[in-house]
Amino acid sequence: MPIGDRAILEIVLQQLRGHDIVGMTLCVGHLSHLIDAGVGDGSAQGTSVNYVREPQAFGTAGPLRMVGDLSSTFIVMNGDVLTTLDYRELLRHHRGQKNVVTIAAKRRRIKIDYGVLHVGGNGHRGRLRRFVEKPEMSWRVSMGVYVMEPAALRAIPRRGRSTSRSH
Repeated sequence: MPIGDRAILEIVLQQLRGHDIVGMTLCVGHLSHLIDAGVGDGSAQGTSVNYVREPQAFGTAGPLRMVGDLSSTFIVMNGDVLTTLDYRELLRHHRGQKNVVTIAAKRRRIKIDYGVLHVGGNGHRGRLRRFVEKPEMSWRVSMGVYVMEPAALRAIPRRGRSTSRSH
């Protein structure tokens, strides 16, 4: 996806390079030839890029099964994440906490445009307990950037699609 005359992925690769992160592997599937044509071997961004080609969509984590040497700390991220995140600081935090996985997160506030009714409780179905006019709610949401240790790979199923979902 372009921004001006550059693809988002090109910008992301340059940002990573600017934080001394080099040697990247892109897990690609559908329309991978377009990414390959735009990014190539990464030399235009001052880095080196290898490709893992998914024969079918394996989800967010599934393609990691196909990446070669992941024997030290690595970053997994979506290729369309534009952020001012300090990747060096993220890596320092991850290592300092001795995490197996660190998820970069951002607080996201969402304003509800309507009054919210809290009903039920005490066996009185439908009884109004509380009314909040146009509340603002806040959550920590994933930015699509993860720092992982090789041990995290053990949690990825060996076959099929692998996307983290909670039901």
